[in-house]
Amino acid sequence: MRIASLFAHIQLTFTSSKKNAPSEEPIFQCIGMLASAVGPNLTKLLHDQLDLMFDCGLSEPLRQALTAIATHVPPLLKTIQGIVGSHAVE
Repeated sequence: MRIASLFAHIQLTFTSSKKNAPSEEPIFQCIGMLASAVGPNLTKLLHDQLDLMFDCGLSEPLRQALTAIATHVPPLLKTIQGIVGSHAVE
């Protein structure tokens, strides 16, 4: 399975009905591991997912995924910081 296809499935999971949606924790773990393994090559794909990830609400699994993304996909650090800052104001 291509990584782009995997992220398409992740996006569907985030946008599906919350009633039937699986727990976000394993999804965030998967995203964190992908960020660690693939690194900056995921910049575009992850950038497109960040708002959907934050829509799930701040949680420890999300924080861990964001830490992995910020560490292994440095171009997204400022974007993550901006989103975290805007959520902190709300």
